[in-house]
Amino acid sequence: MAFCANCGSTLIEVGAPCNACGAAASSASAAQPGYATVGADAAAAAPATSTPISNNMAGLLSYLLAPLSGIILLVMEPYKSDRFVRFHAFQSIFFCVAWMGLLIVMGILSAVLGIVTGGLFTFISLPIYLVLCLAGMAYWVFLMFKASAGEMYQAPVIGRMAEQQANK
Repeated sequence: MAFCANCGSTLIEVGAPCNACGAAASSASAAQPGYATVGADAAAAAPATSTPISNNMAGLLSYLLAPLSGIILLVMEPYKSDRFVRFHAFQSIFFCVAWMGLLIVMGILSAVLGIVTGGLFTFISLPIYLVLCLAGMAYWVFLMFKASAGEMYQAPVIGRMAEQQANK
């Protein structure tokens, strides 16, 4: 996938002018702005400003104390304009909100059905709740790994929303 070197938007065709900002295609159009690439275009894709930590580490940190660290990185000066960090910060926030919402709904459902079934559903829902918690934690670690590897991995539903917010 290619991105505009000027605004960071996804290019429809490599070498074609950007459809978002109209910038002409350049040798760095296939590179993500803000982090290095392998090959001859590495110098052209380097960030214009110096950052205290690498973008990969900032992407990982956006998940660490989600959603707090994601919000902090969205307002910090060197990172708030970087598309990679913004994407992972928004995905971190959206993932945390979705996961907490799912756990709250599961808790309410378990309490209501536990009352209706005389406590039987509570024993049935406990293993489901534990598996859900472990799966959420494992996916959270997976997202942290993908961010530290420099990949813009999109979670199934929230990834598109994060990408839209990062492109604004």
